[in-house]
Amino acid sequence: MNHKKLKQRFEDYIGPSKTVTQENKDRFYQWMEGERASNKKKIKKQKHLFPKLASAFLVLGLILIGSNFIHFNQTDSDIDTKSVVGERVPFEEVSNKISEIEAKFSLSMTKTEAENVFGEGITYTDKASGEEITEYHFLGTDKTKHKQMEVRKAPFLSGDIGVHFKIAWKQDKANYAAIHYLDQNKELANITYKSNGMVYKNNRFVRNALYPLDASSLLVKSIARSMEVQPEKIDEQKLKDIKSLTLEPSDSDIFEELLQKDFTYIRQMSRLETLHLKGIAVPIDTIIELSNLKKLVIDGSTQLISSEKRLGIISKMPNLEVIEITEVKSGLDLRGLASSKSLEQVIVDKDKVANWEMLEQAGIVVTDKE
Repeated sequence: MNHKKLKQRFEDYIGPSKTVTQENKDRFYQWMEGERASNKKKIKKQKHLFPKLASAFLVLGLILIGSNFIHFNQTDSDIDTKSVVGERVPFEEVSNKISEIEAKFSLSMTKTEAENVFGEGITYTDKASGEEITEYHFLGTDKTKHKQMEVRKAPFLSGDIGVHFKIAWKQDKANYAAIHYLDQNKELANITYKSNGMVYKNNRFVRNALYPLDASSLLVKSIARSMEVQPEKIDEQKLKDIKSLTLEPSDSDIFEELLQKDFTYIRQMSRLETLHLKGIAVPIDTIIELSNLKKLVIDGSTQLISSEKRLGIISKMPNLEVIEITEVKSGLDLRGLASSKSLEQVIVDKDKVANWEMLEQAGIVVTDKE
């Protein structure tokens, strides 16, 4: 890194300071140039200037800050300089090792099983989360084999490590895991196993490690509850058999949401007759493809019915007979449903909606929800 660029980074690093003056900084830059130069006499001459500029403690502190800054930038940023020695592990070897890990690892794995399969590893307690972690360093040299390692590009580029793999434990079983490596473009990449079974590659969902159906665990468990079977029994064939489905937030993760892929699976539920949305959002274009749907219960999913236009779209569903709205925005206009040729009943708080009378004029019973 050239001196000008390093100087600017140092300015950003140290920030505004009442203790360190601009004169101190200028003298430090002169010293830094001397350190980088080959002329030892010049270095010696510059060093004797420091006591005249500030107290010994101030100068020492400034040098320490600068030295740490230079070291930080040379090891983390200037990875194309002398700090990186050797060549990365060939991607083919990395890819094969990842495939091996994925084939052997499971979220039901115990510590003993992991040790038998992957070896002893490096076990420690994460300071932030308090979780017990076991870390594995595969391929590469011996430099990183026996110590905890921060995931960054340099050791991968230098060939010190090919694959970084860690497992977090909960009650002696794997809770989640992560694989880190360099992709073919020499960019850091990752594969993560979440505790709910969902597997992501570079933050994009790829599969479910716990269940046969590659959908969110939220959808799989909702289907299983509705059909009164174990989640492990849910596959694509079951989608064609389900007649009633309730979608609600997970007990263990209230922030879990449906994936885009989930909506594809919902569209396959050709025999679905009742859909209950309890605070879960499903796009309207997915709802209207459920041609055999007879009853729609909207409980907290107000976006689906946020306008007269949306209600008008729902009204075109050929077999929809009952709509029940448990929560509604005050003033919602129901006139969009009046054109429905199949709708027989709407259950809603009449005091919070407008033009419900138009539905009754069209022969649709409007029941006041208590």
